[in-house]
Amino acid sequence: MGLKEVEQDILRKGEAEVKAIILEGQREADTIIADAKEKVKEYQKKAEDSTSQLLSQMERREKAAAEFEVKKNILDAKKALIEEAAQKTRESLEALPQKERDRHISSLLSRAGEEIKVQTVYANSRDRHAVEANDTICYKKGDMNGGLIAETEEGDVRVDYTYEEILQDLKEKSLQHLGGILF
Repeated sequence: MGLKEVEQDILRKGEAEVKAIILEGQREADTIIADAKEKVKEYQKKAEDSTSQLLSQMERREKAAAEFEVKKNILDAKKALIEEAAQKTRESLEALPQKERDRHISSLLSRAGEEIKVQTVYANSRDRHAVEANDTICYKKGDMNGGLIAETEEGDVRVDYTYEEILQDLKEKSLQHLGGILF
């Protein structure tokens, strides 16, 4: 075997080894690319699932916020109606004929008498006559639109039956009832 043939044999073997190395490198590159593509697909699926969950959560939050806002607006409207009704009631009570006011005062005195031993009654001057109809009770002028505040002899216990207090109590009960319904 001549030098040329040895050289040719070495070149062929070198080329074969180069081709084998290139082929092996290509196989490894294909495997790496296939793995990378699979990981990308997995990542995309996870990202899509995560995005879907986030969108779903955002939709639920927005829906809940919108429902809350609607309930709040309804409550505000009902509060306004209750306040308007209370104002109209105040005006109606102030415009009552004296005989009717006297009956109210008498009824309120009876209710107060069921709770405490009434000695002193605070009422406005318009209701003085109805209070003084009971000669065992001491009348004192009070700053109120109507109704009365009854007090024991010692002055340590009071019962507030002023129109303002009665209306305020009704408003609070109505708002509590509405709040229970809405929330």
